[in-house]
Parts: sequence; C-alpha cells; structure tokens
Amino acid sequence: MASAMNGCGGGGGGGGGGVMKRMGLLRVQYYCVMGFVAAAVVLATLRYMPAPATAPPTVDGGGATVRSSAATVDSAAAAAAAAPGGGGVERGKGKRKHVWSGEEEEVAAEKKAAAGVVVFNFGDSNSDTGGVAAVMGIHIAAPEGRAYFHHPTGRLSDGRVILDFICESLNTHHLSPFMRPLGADYNNGVNFAIAGSTATPGETTFSLDVQLDQFIFFKERCLESIERGEDAPIDSKGFENALYTMDIGHNDLMGVLHLSYDEILRKLPPIVAEIRKAIETLHKNGAKKFWIHGTGALGCLPQKLATRGEIDRDLDEHGCITRINNVAKRFNKLLSETCDDLRLQFASSTIVFVDMFAIKYDLVANHTKHGIEKPLMTCCGHGGPPYNYDPKKSCTANDKDLCKLGEKFISWDGVHFTDAANEIVASKVISGEFSIPRIKLTASVVRPKKAKNSRRELRRARAMAMASPTNGGGGGGNKVISLRLQYYCVLAAVVVAVMVLSLAFVSPSAMGAAVRQNLGSVVAATAAAGEGADASAAAAGAGVAATTAAEEEREQAAAAGVVLFNFGDSNSDTGGVAAAGGIRIMPPEGRTYFHHPTGRLSDGRVIIDFICESLNTRELNPYLKSIGSDYSNGVNFAMAGSTVSHGVSPYSLNVQVDQFVYFKHRSLELFERGQKGPVSKEGFENALYMMDIGHNDVAGVMHTPSDNWDKKFSKIVSEIKDAIRILYDNGARKFWIHGTGALGCLPALVVQEKGEHDAHGCLANYNKAARQFNKKLSHLCDEMRLQLKNATVVYTDMFAIKYDFVANHTKYGIKWPLMVCCGNGGPPYNFKPGKFGCDDLCEPGSKVLSWDGVHFTDFGSGLAAKLAMSGEYSKPKVKLASLVNAGSNKSSDS
Repeated sequence: MASAMNGCGGGGGGGGGGVMKRMGLLRVQYYCVMGFVAAAVVLATLRYMPAPATAPPTVDGGGATVRSSAATVDSAAAAAAAAPGGGGVERGKGKRKHVWSGEEEEVAAEKKAAAGVVVFNFGDSNSDTGGVAAVMGIHIAAPEGRAYFHHPTGRLSDGRVILDFICESLNTHHLSPFMRPLGADYNNGVNFAIAGSTATPGETTFSLDVQLDQFIFFKERCLESIERGEDAPIDSKGFENALYTMDIGHNDLMGVLHLSYDEILRKLPPIVAEIRKAIETLHKNGAKKFWIHGTGALGCLPQKLATRGEIDRDLDEHGCITRINNVAKRFNKLLSETCDDLRLQFASSTIVFVDMFAIKYDLVANHTKHGIEKPLMTCCGHGGPPYNYDPKKSCTANDKDLCKLGEKFISWDGVHFTDAANEIVASKVISGEFSIPRIKLTASVVRPKKAKNSRRELRRARAMAMASPTNGGGGGGNKVISLRLQYYCVLAAVVVAVMVLSLAFVSPSAMGAAVRQNLGSVVAATAAAGEGADASAAAAGAGVAATTAAEEEREQAAAAGVVLFNFGDSNSDTGGVAAAGGIRIMPPEGRTYFHHPTGRLSDGRVIIDFICESLNTRELNPYLKSIGSDYSNGVNFAMAGSTVSHGVSPYSLNVQVDQFVYFKHRSLELFERGQKGPVSKEGFENALYMMDIGHNDVAGVMHTPSDNWDKKFSKIVSEIKDAIRILYDNGARKFWIHGTGALGCLPALVVQEKGEHDAHGCLANYNKAARQFNKKLSHLCDEMRLQLKNATVVYTDMFAIKYDFVANHTKYGIKWPLMVCCGNGGPPYNFKPGKFGCDDLCEPGSKVLSWDGVHFTDFGSGLAAKLAMSGEYSKPKVKLASLVNAGSNKSSDS
C-alpha cells in the first residue's frame, strides 16, 4: 500500500528518523521519462507512443474492439514480435520439471550451445530490442520494422539495431528483452537495454544500476534452478564466458546539453563514474569480457539540428553542431581512459572500448562512400529537406515525407539509425579497427567449454552473485540493509508522513544515493527466523504429497479454462516489482507458506493467492517475471507502489491496462500464426478481471486539506472507470473490484501519524477518508452495472472486512490487532519509526494481522480472502466462485 510514490512497495514509508534526500521522480511511460532527461529526444521518439485514448476504436482479428488507456491498437500493424529464434519456449515451463537423463542433458546442452556464445547487453534505445514496448504495453505501429522484419518489433528503427548485427556476426539469434513476457528465449543471453535509460541513477526507471540489478536477479534465478535440478537458460560457465556489452550514456548527455559548455564538462565525470561502477559490479559477478561503446556524433542528429537554438548555431564543415560533438568527444575520452584504468585493475579481463563517435561521424563526413544520399535528413519524418524533422508530428506509414529507400539515409526518426546505417556501423564495430585495444569482436568471444557444473561451482557462483550489492548497481559496500529502508526513502519523495508506513523490507542505498524507486534486498534472517524456517521446512516435508495433489488439481483447472487478470499494488503483487527491479528479497519474507521469499511483501500469500487456490488454479505469475512464468491461467499486472493516478508511479493503473492490451494482442497473434498462445480469445472473454488498487492514492490525498478530498477521490475513481471501460471494450465481462481497507488501523500509521483515535485505536481521519473513497467506488460500480451490457461488476467492501478484524479481534483469535509481526519494540505495535529489520519477529503461525506495519500476514490475508470470496461483503451479493463459473465457455482453443 502506501501513497503515490516512485515505484516500490505499497504503503507508507517515510524515513522515520532523518531528513530524506529527494528521490528522482519516475514517470509513467518511457517517453515521459525521456522528457525528464531530454525533451528533445522525446520529441524525436514520440511516434512510438500510442495514439490518444480518444481515438476511434479499431477491431482486432477476432472482431473485438481493442482500446488501450494510452492508445488505440492498430490492427493493421503487427505487434512486437520475437527476433529470429526468439520464439522458443523454455523446457519445463508451466509444469513440474522433467528429470533429465545424462544422455538427454548432453543433447540439450548441444542444442543450447549451438550458437557458441552468450551475450548480456546493457543500454538504451540504441540497443533496445523491444523491451520498452513490452514493459509499458506500447503498441508500436508501422512503418517501424519495415526494412528487415517487415513488421514492428519494438525497436526504434525501420529494422535492426547494432546489437542485432553483433548477434548475427556471432551466429546466434537476436537477444530477447529481459522483461518480454511472451516469446523470450534466454539461452544465448539477455538484453537489459530499455529505451530512454540513463547511466545516471534516479533519472529514469531503468537506469544502468537497475539493469545491473536485473542481471544479478536473472543470474541468481538461473543458478538456483540448476541447484534444484531444474532447467535454466544459462549455467555458471555461460555467465563466466559471456560477452558483456554496454551502449549507454547518450541520454545523460542529451539531458545536460542545455547548460553552458563548461557546466556540461563538469557533469561528465559522474556519468562515466556510473559506467565504471557497472563494469566493476559485473566483474564481481564473474564477468571477464567487456565491450564498451562510446557515444556517437550527437551533433549530427537531425533532431538536434532541426531544433537547435542560438547556443548551437556554430556548424562544422559537414553541417553538424560543433559544441555538441565536442561534448561527445570529451565524454568518449573520459570513458576510454576509464577503460584503460580498468584494464590495469582487472588484468585477467578483456575490456574493449569502441569509438562510436569516429564511426558515426565518418558516415556523415564520407557519406557518398557508404551510398548515403541524405546524411543529415530524417527518413521517417515531416517537413522535407534539409532535415525532414518536425518535433510536433509523428511519422506514419502513409506520410508523404516518408522515404522510400531507407538505405540512402542514416537517420530513421531524427535520433535513431536506419537498418542500413546500423549495418554499416556494426561492421566497423565488429572489425576492431575503431577499438582500444584493436581486437575484433569475434576474437574476444571464446566459445564456452562444455563442462558440467559441480554443486560446489554453483554454490560459489551464487555466493559471488549474492555478495555483490544488488541495489544501486553495486556502487556501495557489501552491507545488506533492510528492504524497508529504500522503500521508505522512495515514498518520502511523495508523501513524507505516509512513507513511514510500509515495508518491513526495503533495501539498500536509497538514503545515501537518493536515487531509484526499486526495492532492494531484505535484511538477513534473524535467529528466530532461522528457527521458524527450520520448522517450516519440516512441515513442508510432511506435506509434499498433499502439495503435489493440489498442484495437479490446479493444472487441471487451468486446462479447464479458469483465467484471471489482476490489476493492483503491493496488496496483490506476487513478485512483479522484485522481478522488474532485479530485487533479491531475503528471509524472513515468504517463511510461512512458500518457505522462501517470492517477492510478495508478506510472510506468505496475499489475497489473490487465496482466490486462485479457491478456484483450484495455480498462483498468478507477474507480467514482468519473464523467467519461468506460465500465463495459461492469466496474468498478474499488480506492482508494489502502483497508483490509480497516472504520472505518479511507473506502473500506474493505466500502464497496467496498456500491458494487458499488449499481452492480449500478442497472445491472439500467436494463435493467428498457428502457434499456441497462453490465453485464447475465449479465455479472455470468460476471464475474471480483478482490481485491488487505490490505497496509495488515498494515503497520498491524506496530506492535502480535507475539503479537497471529495474532488481528488472523484478524479481517482474516474480513472478506475476509464480502466474498466477499456477492459470491457477488450472483451472483459466479469469484474471483481476491491475497495480500500481500514488504512487508519495500519500499525505504521497509528504509531506515526497524528490525529484522533477511535474506540479501537485506529486513526479516525484515515478511516473516514477510506470510507469516503469506497463510497464513490461503490457508486461507480453501480453505474458501470447499468452502462456495460452483459457485464457483471461486483464491488467488495474490504474496509468492512478488515476493520472487523480489529474491532472484533477476539472473535478471530487475535490478541494484538494493531501489532506488527516483523518489526521492533514489542507490544502493542512492535513498530519503531526509523528502525529497520525484524529484531522482534513473531513466532511462525502466530495470529497476527500485520506483517510489516502495512501489509497483511499470510494469516491475515487468508481471513480477508475467505470473507471477500463469500459474497457477504459484496454488492451484489455473489460468491466469487459463482461469478467465475457464470456463463463460462469451456470450449477448447481453436
């Protein structure tokens, strides 16, 4: 829960004791993020944003109206598709793992190592192979992708990016983005690059340090899977022998170009320092081969030329902006010197710097040699010569100014290169002629030995991965700090008072770095937690047979067609924010049911898990958890820290709805191509659509004058209405909407917030606000019931359910209704502002409602779920199971 925030956790957070440094605001969409960094770059890439929601709806292949909260999905344009070889499905995905024989493992290993290399890439739009499109649910339309793939792929080009050509030169398929939920194949590595990213932390959602956290998360997941005897895309030898490429820093430079030249020069060393830290972190994690790209000739970009001001009137003999190119060259000099220094520091490693400026400037200066006719003109733009760039207009497939032959142009959109230009650049990059030291890229890649990993090697590799700081890209020390710490710091950026609420778990380096939004590692388990884990492990062993039987039932239910889609925040996040941010959550989280951390902000299950169990289907996988996910029973789009209000948190409700539309489009596209998609058209039509969101918005409103509450709540509810309408237009007919809980009874708020307490010790003003919000939400559901033909819209009064746990706690066997399980200080609250960790951890199985001061325990969530599903607190009074089974079409997929 929590207030509107920068992206983690769900609850209040605050800093508890000292003054918090301001966190960089994270925007909802990549383009907003880019705008924060460099407005000019945004304008260059706006064509990739979907059309406004007010545009007329179009019809998908199945006849259903398709709309997105940020876009009308263009049925004529194919969705972002997998790169060659990227459509494979991981072995064992979606079912219990097969125990492979030695011979089978050898055959599988041969297939996996056929390409001979593993590549991990970190960067921005210059090497994004569809990541930002998948993450934000952005449907990129034609003419993107026309030159090579013949359909849009999420790349900001008419075809391939440089990274694609690098992969082709190594005879391996194009890298899949880390957070692409469908069609990803990670056997040859992962692309962590996301358009708009910066090297500087805190400026963008997926800055370089976050990408590193994602890599560490990915590596740990792979090694853990192998240790458990399961299949994984990459083993420890693969990580050790991989090539690690970086192409980042361009957006950092774009963001400071408005400053004077001397001011810009002072900004460059910190940017380069972040890249250095990233290389050091990767080295700590076993990386030995680095391929580092400098920045290009930014002063030759048509976008910069078409929008230049008085400060940039000085052009060189080739028509490029002198000042900007001097900045790029200075940046590259610093980066090259850093690589020299690291080469001495890491003598056993290969660190190659590539002078991208020299390569790209040569394309302009000697364009005729390369068959380029218009070196400074945009292919896909507006306005005609000399630049064909208009920041106010986007390019479409039918534009009169769209070039016919992209191979005659360098620039595709004013910022990014055409397929033809990228091919020329890549050939020079791979040649080694512009590298320090001069080494061909293919020569720097040694084929991995086919050696079987011993358990000792795996443990050593995992220990190495875990020893590196996972927050901030490893820039700080190796100290593991409570996950709650960073969570509070993030929230402090929005509502200081509400911040002090949340996580018993947010982690490192947010305070000192004052940077990103994502959570971090949880504090190591206390002795009590260790004892609890031992007891839990014993219980787990005794219940293996029952668990297996339950899994079989759920698999059968999934096959029978139970499909759910959930939208929400930390109250229903089943690991999404951990996967997206590369966050390793540690015990005691997850101790009660799963017996290991799962990314849930609880000791066990959240309400959505109990709902799935009641329907005999497996727990929902998070949308952005691309490793080991099975979406055949639906998707969980909920992300900790999310708000209804857009522009406040990275994964606000409108973004989650965009992700759903993207997922649906991709899934149906697979069926149209004769492949097996996770959910069929009938599955989408018969699915249950759940929402449990708004808690962070309400908490944020609490720090505004009370006479503004009504207006603000009306706006929040209006955005929920928009989301329901878009889902309905996409075929949804069964809605299950949760109101907010008794915020005034959250221990973290009770301890820290001032105000009158009611008879049960809860904050009266917070509960008043929660009721006021719920009343408006209930009225909205009444309205939707009348407006949406053939739809069932059920509102569930979660306030009444959760408040009853406090008011009548003895009825539920609860002794201390306002006490935290994982906290500090003991009864009656066990919560101390500014104190992180679980010094006072309740015994496993204790009847305690609150896990961390904001989120419920497995016990509390189980109670709430049971009452929610009963229908007694719903309007109309209908059991959840009855709604799911009503009018379901159980026909098989066609």
